[in-house]
Amino acid sequence: MQYQMNLPPDSGGNDLPPGMVNMELHFRLSDIDPDEEIPEEDDEECTCQLDATSLGDGLFRAESPVSLTWFGPIGTTMGFGDIFEATPEAKGIYGLVRIVEEAKPWTKTIPAAPESLQVPALSGFLSELIERGGMWELAVGNLTLQVHRGPEEEAPPPWFKDLTDRVVEVCAKLPHPADRGRP
Repeated sequence: MQYQMNLPPDSGGNDLPPGMVNMELHFRLSDIDPDEEIPEEDDEECTCQLDATSLGDGLFRAESPVSLTWFGPIGTTMGFGDIFEATPEAKGIYGLVRIVEEAKPWTKTIPAAPESLQVPALSGFLSELIERGGMWELAVGNLTLQVHRGPEEEAPPPWFKDLTDRVVEVCAKLPHPADRGRP
């Protein structure tokens, strides 16, 4: 299975936008969903790397989705824009306290092949999305575009609709992986 995702600038912790930190996050599986009953022998200590925006008072916003289990993108995740509480354990290392709020970002999913990322127009649209604070990922033949939802927003920002319409137009002209081998 192919899984590809954009990361904020130089996701190694250099040249990140102000307020953004690259962190190693430590947690137990039970920290992610306290309502889910996880047998003690399965409640493993886990670690993931992620970029997050510091919101102050130990709160952070995840700037890309993170798979928190060995199941990859279909396992337990922290979604793009989720607000979480974490405490510093060492430089660049934090311990997850809890997920405070699950985000409901504006999302558009479009069928796309990995080769579509080589199309200059599409690359430009994806760069624009990142510059505006959004993110994208390509997994299992679909390109997913997301942007943070404001607390009072009832509709996506007009620029997001315009951008997703342009991406749909470009992807519609490209072959899709499901079409391979068909005449």
